[in-house]
Amino acid sequence: MRRIISILMMMILVGSTCTVAYAYEKPTREQIFGVTQDVLNTVDDEELKRLEDMYYELSTDVENQSAAENGIQLASNEHSMERSGLELAIANSFKGSIWITKDGDTLNVNHGHAALVYTVASWDRSTIEHRGPGSMNPSAWRTTYSDIYNLEGDAYWQSVKTLKIYDVSATDNGPVDQINMVCAADYAVANLLGYEYAPLALKVSTSTVNCATLVYKAYAQQKYDDKNIILGNPLSATVIPKDLVEDKKLRLRYSFQWPGEHKWDID
Repeated sequence: MRRIISILMMMILVGSTCTVAYAYEKPTREQIFGVTQDVLNTVDDEELKRLEDMYYELSTDVENQSAAENGIQLASNEHSMERSGLELAIANSFKGSIWITKDGDTLNVNHGHAALVYTVASWDRSTIEHRGPGSMNPSAWRTTYSDIYNLEGDAYWQSVKTLKIYDVSATDNGPVDQINMVCAADYAVANLLGYEYAPLALKVSTSTVNCATLVYKAYAQQKYDDKNIILGNPLSATVIPKDLVEDKKLRLRYSFQWPGEHKWDID
């Protein structure tokens, strides 16, 4: 016991001059995709392998780069939105608009971040999101929940350096469908709060989401000409923000330091 205490004291004393490597358990497929093995057995194994490879490709080295540093690197020559930029973003949004930032990083998986706008009144401005857990350990991933976030002075959105705000049409390059936008936001508040987190939560999951599958699920319940509004890549078992940006049903309303209506990469 004394030896353990001595080691801990040494770590504290030399903490300013050395780096302690923290080891995190490797996530299982069930943790990455947010479903049980029984559900995974119903999904094409090649698709799961593709998504698993994507997960590790997007993962950053936690010993060399923090989530905040990752965002700075993505837009190193630009400034954060800050309060004035956030106010401008809110002014350019409707209920059901989709916010997407490229410099979002959850669990050191660099896939950006997406949110669904719920209210934009001067006395009540909010989004529906899942911002992910604070712990890198997979066993702790499912301890935070999708929720409504008050945008008044919101520190997260003030800190981002890239933003695209989209309205949604029911068809590729079609007119904006504000009725279904409102219905999608209302559906999310009524049915998608309290979901746990999984980095690549599958579309079929009934208890987990990531930021983009929350948006997907809200719109998938809306219909146009008796067809559900399916956002993202219809062939993929999950959704990430990049899939939303590249979807032609999303109509760009406003952008901040991120050119191109359906372009993910920044030149």
